[in-house]
Amino acid sequence: MSDKETEIFKPKLGRLGNAGKKSANRYIDRVLSVANKINPSFTKSGSYASYSGRNIGRGYKIVDATRDYSTSRAGRRRVIIKSRIVKFVQNGFAKASSHFKYIQRDGVDRDGEAGKIYNATVEEVDGKDFMKQSRDDRHQFRFIVSPEDAVELEDLKTFTRDLMDQMESDLGTKLDWVAVDHFNTDNPHTHIIVRGVDDKGKDLIIARDYMSSGFRERASNIVTDELGQRQEHEIAMAMRKEVQNDRFISIDRKLLDNAEFGQIDMRGEPAGGYQKFQHSLQLGRLEKLENMQLARKIETGIWQLSENLEPTLRELGMRRDIIKTIHAEMTRSGKPELNVNYEIFHVQDQKDKIVTGRIIGKGFSNENEDSYYLVVEGIDGKTHYADLKQNEDVQDYQRGSIVELSPKNIEPLKSDRNISRIAYVNDGVYSAEIHAEDGSSNSENYIQSHVRRLEALRRANIVRRFSDGSFDIPDNYLEKVEQYQKIQTQKSPLNVVVKSQFSLDVQVTSSGAT
Repeated sequence: MSDKETEIFKPKLGRLGNAGKKSANRYIDRVLSVANKINPSFTKSGSYASYSGRNIGRGYKIVDATRDYSTSRAGRRRVIIKSRIVKFVQNGFAKASSHFKYIQRDGVDRDGEAGKIYNATVEEVDGKDFMKQSRDDRHQFRFIVSPEDAVELEDLKTFTRDLMDQMESDLGTKLDWVAVDHFNTDNPHTHIIVRGVDDKGKDLIIARDYMSSGFRERASNIVTDELGQRQEHEIAMAMRKEVQNDRFISIDRKLLDNAEFGQIDMRGEPAGGYQKFQHSLQLGRLEKLENMQLARKIETGIWQLSENLEPTLRELGMRRDIIKTIHAEMTRSGKPELNVNYEIFHVQDQKDKIVTGRIIGKGFSNENEDSYYLVVEGIDGKTHYADLKQNEDVQDYQRGSIVELSPKNIEPLKSDRNISRIAYVNDGVYSAEIHAEDGSSNSENYIQSHVRRLEALRRANIVRRFSDGSFDIPDNYLEKVEQYQKIQTQKSPLNVVVKSQFSLDVQVTSSGAT
């Protein structure tokens, strides 16, 4: 065949992905078209370039109305609401069940008892039945509602029911929800769990703006209607008190936003009583920051802010919260609080540290994110605070148990190096059969541990499994595994090994086998 004839059969390849991109664009256009019918004002330009999706879902119309209503009420009572959508994918339902059990734990009720679950009409709901009905849901909503003046409310349960009744009205559907009131902190608060279905059994979608602000405004209005507006002197007193906080506060954010190259000019006095008051608060805060060596007066009225102002204040705030938690746990366990020698387990700075001791407390380090902490009375004489972050086995860590804490390794495991070595000499393929023929005397259980490791990495899209059970191992396998390990340790940084479920006191007095 001549060269001229072969040219006829030369394929000319187009750019990959063009058709898919057009298809994706057509799909987006269809979605936006439907969304525009639901809410014609959500795309002013008619395109999706500036679309954020915040108004998709029930409750989006309420947000502007609550903002308009609240702007005229400067004395409104403040309510902090943390919200989260939890999807039931992979082990999501198991985590949700664990979280549900934990918010009912002992010591959270007003009398120090276990938390009582209630809903709109029932005083004590069967929690197991609620979770059983939720099993086939796609997701659930979680809210932590904390009125600033919760101690002044006549009944937190009545407030919660009024709030959820308002939410049902705003969303245009009956809701299947339960709540638990917690009184184990300085400020009482309520955990609310809402099933992710409407009264027709369809997936419940709540607008992001309603989740982030509309619901909070409704809560604020309900508290204000019951307690009345905060008086001007109350607001002023609270703001002056806040200026002395050893943590990052809203005034710090204003100072940083108004600063140019870290310098802020406070010369001159603004007109108007409110502006003058705000100006005096900022000056007071700058003096506080100067005492903390986080600001420096360059000349009269001009200040230089520290580059580390925000991270330092956030670290101080976190440390104060942790110390407070340690003292509370020691009090709960009957230990004296005086002269506590405590230490915070910083994994990033203490990679070789091992702590062995007795659990004297545990709880949420972040209630909405399922992050947990342990307080351990160590054999080194120190009381250690350890942030476990997300840990699925936290229910197994009982007060009084003896545990060993150590940082998780971010390096590839020994099994990873074995897999990489075997795949390297087998054209990038690993299988149990190839491993068995590797020449070393490996047991079947040992080889299966490698297969289980690869199954976990397959779910993380690091390796690919063929139909015959073998695995395609990429050339940069160890690099990808190390990155995977880093991500996993960020989610759950500590190994917790339970050495004994029995406390030392029990072990000393128990009779051994004869």
